[in-house]
Amino acid sequence: MTKSLPKSTKLSWKSDVSVLMTIPLPKLTNPFAC
Repeated sequence: MTKSLPKSTKLSWKSDVSVLMTIPLPKLTNPFAC
């Protein structure tokens, strides 16, 4: 997720978190995966 930071970084961060919450986090199965 390397995109130019918009004015509302918080909004972008929240959006990323939402997407991460909807999809199964690979970190749960692979803690070494970044």
